[in-house]
Amino acid sequence: MNSLLKYCEQFFDELELYEDISNNKTLKKDFLHAVINFLNDSMSTEKALKVYEVFSRSYWMINNDDSIIRMITEMKVFEENAGVLTEKQRDHFIHSINTFLLGVAIYISNSKYQAHFNEWIKHNGKYNDYYTTLHEEFLYRWGIASLFHDIAYPIEISYNQLKSYLNFMSSKCGLSGNSLEASVFITNVDVFNLLPKMNPKKEYEEEFFDKYPQFKEFETNSLSLIAMEISESFGINFDVINKELFDYINRMSSNKYVDHGYFSSLIVLRWFYHLVDNQEWNPVYFYFPIVNSATSIILHNYYRHGLMKAPFHLQQLNAKNHPLSYLLIMCDELQDWGRMPYGLKDKEEVYPTSIRIDLENECFNLKYEYLDSGRNGVSFASKKFDAIQKVLITDNIFSNINIE
Repeated sequence: MNSLLKYCEQFFDELELYEDISNNKTLKKDFLHAVINFLNDSMSTEKALKVYEVFSRSYWMINNDDSIIRMITEMKVFEENAGVLTEKQRDHFIHSINTFLLGVAIYISNSKYQAHFNEWIKHNGKYNDYYTTLHEEFLYRWGIASLFHDIAYPIEISYNQLKSYLNFMSSKCGLSGNSLEASVFITNVDVFNLLPKMNPKKEYEEEFFDKYPQFKEFETNSLSLIAMEISESFGINFDVINKELFDYINRMSSNKYVDHGYFSSLIVLRWFYHLVDNQEWNPVYFYFPIVNSATSIILHNYYRHGLMKAPFHLQQLNAKNHPLSYLLIMCDELQDWGRMPYGLKDKEEVYPTSIRIDLENECFNLKYEYLDSGRNGVSFASKKFDAIQKVLITDNIFSNINIE
């Protein structure tokens, strides 16, 4: 794990934080300390929680309450207790932090990716209030996308738990080939999806609308905000993608599956909308960086299972089109070490416990390591390599990619 720590230390060494510079805080020091402690004991719940807390404190997410932290810990408690009643379920609490740190390592070591990210955040000149402190806009957007991308996993666990029980009960009743089936039954998502438009403070209105004349055209619900970003990023007709996203929950129901990324993105948007609105912050802080992070969360599953299929038929994702979702798809797929198994079948499997990583000269070399040093992980690594290549264009970011 020390190889990952090296890149994280480089990132935090270069990082500039606005609050540290302007208000004489020590957030960068606290953040690095939490990361080092976590990497030295990455199965510690207490040390993992500290990473979540320092990030949230850095961006005023736990200024008045700790609800964002409580949602994360509730996810952990839920999967620990309910996961044992499913066939396949592993940790997402530690997983999200390792996903975050792997993305930090890739970002700081790869100038090509950095260039795409730094160009994209300007939204073709539409957004001018991004952090100008070195690497901070990346930390902010990537932290939200990676640390909270699985926050709705309890919904998927609940569904899988019900499926497991119905399969068990049906088999005991002689219906093993024709068991009872469950479908998604969440109602009133439209209420959760609705986001009345925020407006700037009265004293800043004239300046604000001069700066953001397109603000009046912003959508008033989560899915349409996501659809607008997808439309602009990939050249997809807005009405088509908007309809597809609104129909997505019905498709989950009819096809009998749950996409936790869909619900995670809605939770993130709703929670941050409430934060920004209550604090009376500049509304564009929500409509650009937060929407970008939430769009990345939904795309970490939906790009492969939605945009690469009818009616869109997109090819592999190019980092320049949507850098944040590119990184989340890659890191989420590869972060498969040190994850506690909870599901019955997962407890029987052997998974890697750590990695060795080399990102020098814009290469990507990752080796999974196992408790049994003699274990051959070629098949596991090969599946990871194939999964990445099917969804992402890698040769314009990495000079070479190798997964063992």
